[in-house]
Amino acid sequence: MKKRVLPLLVGVFVAIPTLAARAATLDGTLTVYSLPISSYVGEVVTLWAQTPTDPSGTPAAGGPVSFFDNGSQIGSHFFSGGVRLGTGQVFSDSAINYAFTTPGAHTITASWPGDANYMAGGSNSYTQTVLSGPAACPCTNNPTTTIVGIGEWDGGYPYGNTDAVNVVVIAPGVFPVLFLGSPPGTATLLIDGQTIGTGIMLAAGPDESSTYFSLSQLAIGAHGVVANYGGYASYQNYTFSPGSASGTYTIIKGSTLITLHASALTNSTTGNVSLGADIHTYGLLNGSPVQYCSSTPVTGTVTFWNAAVPIATVPVSTTFGAGGCVQTQNTIITLPSGTYSLKATYSGDSFFNGSESTAQTLSVVAAPLTLQVPNAISVNASGPGGAVVTYIVNSTGGFGQVTIQCVPASGSLFPIGITQVNCTATDQAGSQVHQSFNVTVVGAPGQAANLLGAVIGIGPDGSLAAKVSAAIQSLSAAPPSVASACGQLGAFVNEVQAQSGKSIPTATAQSLITQALQIQAVLSC
Repeated sequence: MKKRVLPLLVGVFVAIPTLAARAATLDGTLTVYSLPISSYVGEVVTLWAQTPTDPSGTPAAGGPVSFFDNGSQIGSHFFSGGVRLGTGQVFSDSAINYAFTTPGAHTITASWPGDANYMAGGSNSYTQTVLSGPAACPCTNNPTTTIVGIGEWDGGYPYGNTDAVNVVVIAPGVFPVLFLGSPPGTATLLIDGQTIGTGIMLAAGPDESSTYFSLSQLAIGAHGVVANYGGYASYQNYTFSPGSASGTYTIIKGSTLITLHASALTNSTTGNVSLGADIHTYGLLNGSPVQYCSSTPVTGTVTFWNAAVPIATVPVSTTFGAGGCVQTQNTIITLPSGTYSLKATYSGDSFFNGSESTAQTLSVVAAPLTLQVPNAISVNASGPGGAVVTYIVNSTGGFGQVTIQCVPASGSLFPIGITQVNCTATDQAGSQVHQSFNVTVVGAPGQAANLLGAVIGIGPDGSLAAKVSAAIQSLSAAPPSVASACGQLGAFVNEVQAQSGKSIPTATAQSLITQALQIQAVLSC
């Protein structure tokens, strides 16, 4: 039958509830084995006696199990429950500790009287080899101390994160089973002469122990690492001597990978192109690069290039992309029509090296630049100098910011007569388009003619129209008689005021008076 070696200390078993009693029909034959299988005189050996595996899941109970060395009883112990396997099957075992006093081959057997479920049974004959051992014990072992995890490490890994250095102590040949020979005690780690901490050695193998130390935010450069194992006295009849190991932990700058992206890497009809860059951070893990999330953002700048010509440089933002592992930087640039070979570069900083993206081609197709101006504008003069005229001019298309310049500018004082306004629109690429329109400022004669048209049929006996006609004749004379025209307009205003609300509606009268007064202002009456 195959022996099952269990990493259990004596007297430690998994408790299994006792099932209801049944007839003693189960095989009670025992299997005997020991740990360690080879021992020295005086060394404590654990002897086990195990029942066959029961598919029904019934543990052995009662006992006791008696152990014999060459036929002489050396101890006994009851079953204390059983061990349940993942399949639901159960086996039970009993164990004693015993130190052999004589060297040689010892035949170990066991027997028990059975219980309500298991029949009484004996065991196989098991040979325990006992060696004479050194003349004096306890014995001294000089274990080997090593440091795992030192070497060349990326600056971003562990910078801003936590890494671990593992101190391992190995004592070959000491109880190579069940971790009973794993060196106990403590180990102290020093970095650049400064104590990082002291850790308890924990079993990691039959003759191996280890303890971990966390490191974080080490500066760039080489660091001396020393691990001191303090040793341990009188463990399993052995004394473990102190030991030491040293090495170098080198921190280099972290690696980065920058990726260029844009809102459109095909045709653009605006000239305004959104470019972005994703910065990935990498470190070395067991000598191989691995992407990781740095808790400290990278700093520095991102430069966007057209071939070998820089077109924009922006500081790295602290905006993180998906998962918080990638930093992104975006900017808006304006490009005239053409085809571009774009790339992005990261400058690097104190902890990370710079990087350069692969080039991508961007084609920009010009959108026509157009300029929209008003149709002809006509306004009445408000004084002898003319009138202030405002207007709106718009543009579409072009690249980037478009500037519009018109002469005379909107809001200027335009003289009486016709003035041509000339406008030019210029985009950021230097393209231009021109448009023009006329502004007419109507003087006193023109305004008087309009007033005459407004008073035809208004007022008693056509007297209002006669006064306006007389003013027009005075202005048309050679030379014009401004004083006569001003008198006629004054008489016109007086008559309209007298007829307001009577033969002339009040609103109409007010409008006529306003027009006449404006003509007088133009003539400087």
